[in-house]
Amino acid sequence: MSTWLNKSDVTVRKPHLVIVSYYFPPMGGGGVQRIVKSLKFLDRSFWQVTVVTVKPSFFYSWDETLMEDLPSGLTVIRTGSLDPFRLGFLLRQMLGRSSGSGSRKSRESSGLVRRLANWWLVPDSRLFWLPFLVYRLRKLHREQGIDLLICTVPPFTAGLAGALLAREPGIRLVLDMRDAWTNNPYLPELTPFHRRLQHWLEAWCLAQARGVVFVNDELARHYRETKPCLQGKPSVVVRNGFDPDDFADLPAPDARPPLKIGVMGTIYSQGNRPLTFLKAVRKLREQRPELARHLRIVFLGKWSPDFLQALETHPIQDMISLEPYCPHRQALRAMARCHALALAIEDHHTGSRCVTPGRIYEYLYLKRPVLAMCPPEGDLARLVKKHHAGTVVPYSNVEHIMRVLEQWISRPELLSRFCFKHIDVYHRRIQTQRLEAFLKGVL
Repeated sequence: MSTWLNKSDVTVRKPHLVIVSYYFPPMGGGGVQRIVKSLKFLDRSFWQVTVVTVKPSFFYSWDETLMEDLPSGLTVIRTGSLDPFRLGFLLRQMLGRSSGSGSRKSRESSGLVRRLANWWLVPDSRLFWLPFLVYRLRKLHREQGIDLLICTVPPFTAGLAGALLAREPGIRLVLDMRDAWTNNPYLPELTPFHRRLQHWLEAWCLAQARGVVFVNDELARHYRETKPCLQGKPSVVVRNGFDPDDFADLPAPDARPPLKIGVMGTIYSQGNRPLTFLKAVRKLREQRPELARHLRIVFLGKWSPDFLQALETHPIQDMISLEPYCPHRQALRAMARCHALALAIEDHHTGSRCVTPGRIYEYLYLKRPVLAMCPPEGDLARLVKKHHAGTVVPYSNVEHIMRVLEQWISRPELLSRFCFKHIDVYHRRIQTQRLEAFLKGVL
């Protein structure tokens, strides 16, 4: 394998950085943006960069505008797969149907589908991407050499592929943990057998890595305390963030009532359903109808079928607007028209304290007051408090949520008291520089 070390100030070749991500444009969503924005701000003069992803696959978010952020000349390798989403894409093509998320009401997988996938497919539903991915990575290593391999998870199949490749001479593996593997509140409860198997796979993959990237401090703390294999292993926290280029010429909220509260992003079958928020709005309507008539809720994104059904049959459905997933900048324009923004993390699931939804950083840049219904000691709560960005309410405290809504509607001047201080650190460029410094250290 040829060397990339500097000799007499002349670089023989750039270190070859290979990024593995199932989620990649034209797919949309937060996981895609983390990769795309890192590529946008990465120092291409230092790295030779290749992305390995899957061929077009059925996915609930479709955003071709994210392709515009990819640097010119980027090498992208798309492999085959026999996972259910790739097979679904091929079937829809055979039937002559669209494979993007073009429906009026964008849907995430149902709870039943997610439970069945967890039962039969370990580590996850992309398991049958594994042989295609491993074959293509080994071929790439033979032909060009892979100096540093970043596998972003989930899907956890990507981490498993990286661990297998890490046994090849010369490859240094870095795992990018966007979510917890076994301590993930979004995933259905496992059987004791599946739990032991997933814990073993998680620990084995982490042990093969030369370094680990975590998406927030609480997730990093959890892994460092519970995984002995990480003792002495390099790790870093690289948060998600915002790209100011996405926020050009945004509209302002209407100065007149009603108060519009936006909820942006994916709502799964468990983990982040704002059910207590809906209960609080219903209670407000029952007890203070004169205030409730000045409130509107805007849901923009994609939702699990059971949550969507709950919305459509809810007693306050006339106060709710459902906007399907749309291109990222268009979504930000819609949220900019709101007076406040909300998000929820259910506090009764294991691992809920380690969750920081990626949309919170864009909420910060929009400078709209945030209603964070989440574990009070979790990473999300600390983030909102640290930057004076809004109000944190325990997820299960319906009465407290209702009181906040009462105050915001009756005294709209309270919305201007939040100062959003010191948020510049979440610029995607700064976070990418942090990642890059860590990667160079691993090399």
